[in-house]
Amino acid sequence: MAEKCEQCQCKPYENKCCCPVKDGIFVAQPECQRLPDGRVVNNPCYCVEGDIKCSFWTYKVVTNCDRGTRGVSSIAIPICEAIPADNIRVEEKVDGCGEFEEVDTFELKRTDPNYGEASEGFRFLKIETNDRYDKGVAVDYRIRIHGNYPVGTQPISVKAGPNILTFDCDDDCYQVPACPAIPRLFVVKDCKEIIEDNMATLKYNITVSNTGDTDFDDVDILDRITYDASNIVFGAISVDPQLEIDIVAPGVIEISGSLGEINRGESKHISIEVPIINVETPNRYLINNTAVASFEGIEATDSCILNLDAVQLAVDKCCIQGATANSKIFRIIVNNVGHSPQTDIGIKDIMIIPQEVTVRFTNFDVCTATFADDGSPVPLNTDISGRAINITCSNINIPQGGSAVKEISFNVVGTTAISSPIEIINTIQDINFLNEGEQILLGVDNLPATASVAIIGNVDCEDPC
Repeated sequence: MAEKCEQCQCKPYENKCCCPVKDGIFVAQPECQRLPDGRVVNNPCYCVEGDIKCSFWTYKVVTNCDRGTRGVSSIAIPICEAIPADNIRVEEKVDGCGEFEEVDTFELKRTDPNYGEASEGFRFLKIETNDRYDKGVAVDYRIRIHGNYPVGTQPISVKAGPNILTFDCDDDCYQVPACPAIPRLFVVKDCKEIIEDNMATLKYNITVSNTGDTDFDDVDILDRITYDASNIVFGAISVDPQLEIDIVAPGVIEISGSLGEINRGESKHISIEVPIINVETPNRYLINNTAVASFEGIEATDSCILNLDAVQLAVDKCCIQGATANSKIFRIIVNNVGHSPQTDIGIKDIMIIPQEVTVRFTNFDVCTATFADDGSPVPLNTDISGRAINITCSNINIPQGGSAVKEISFNVVGTTAISSPIEIINTIQDINFLNEGEQILLGVDNLPATASVAIIGNVDCEDPC
């Protein structure tokens, strides 16, 4: 199988395979390749990160500027005959023309009028250039294939003008995706978690391929989902094509049935959608899924794990004494409740300063303060009275089991309250949940939360921390 994607040193530059020039053209397979996420890794390689589960294979076609050189009109790369076209993505990078761009001008052909018949177990991935370039150019082709495949060795051919040029210079040139020898069945599972409107849906797509040299009369599929049934409640599960759905134990659901005939080189697809309608307590939940395809003792399997993050928050507001008798600090506290995983939030807070009181703010703790009536910034160390202040704290990370604390500091520098107390009121109005597409929010306790300072001669915290 293709090796795991690992960091590859591009310098000194090396080729895995580089056959001699023919008619001003040659094909190379670089030792290193660049993945879509920017990493430079070994070529070929296999990558599993989140929803990405693919192998990558990169080749380079180079033409010179000689008078007799003809531009390349198509390239034929042998690949395993069982790989469906839907599982293949071809990307092209023309030298000096920016980044890789996906091209759809390719087809899979067992036999081609120009290239003849592919080797046993292979068919041609034929890429048409469609005059995107001519000569005096180097063009990279990055082939992305869903799933991992053994590394085989096959020649690569190009068509330039009327000539078919085949490059086959060494026993280990070029490395291409071959079909698995065993098992004869091949399963690829694609797993996604979709969160919309604070509701999670699990989506599974399974491809069962016959990669052997015989036809199968009746292939069975068994898909098992395991989860924490004491805290997670599933809704109605939908399966296409229709299969049996059984709850075999608390937290164990099996989806099974027959896929019917799968002839050599053919594939069958199963899609499963699982809505989550309730989560009882905050935590990071692991949901396991394993698919097994079988026929008379021949089996193939693939599995995945999805993480469901359920977050619950609680807010609190209190007041503490500052450095002097007339200085006070309103403390904003947001707690991650229970086993809630780390999350990111914003805080919306408002502070009401009566007309009878004059304050000077000394610190907003990296939060943004604006006047509620006109949206202008609130200055520090400036007399303010009779105003409402909006305080916004953005991009706050709350670790698992931890809290976020923000402190708003101010001095009371004057008051006309003599006979009856006047209050400065500070309220957490709302929590902005920033991870809506990645986590679900079970709620925010104690919202809104208020603390106040009473002023009548003295300045006293009414809600001390």
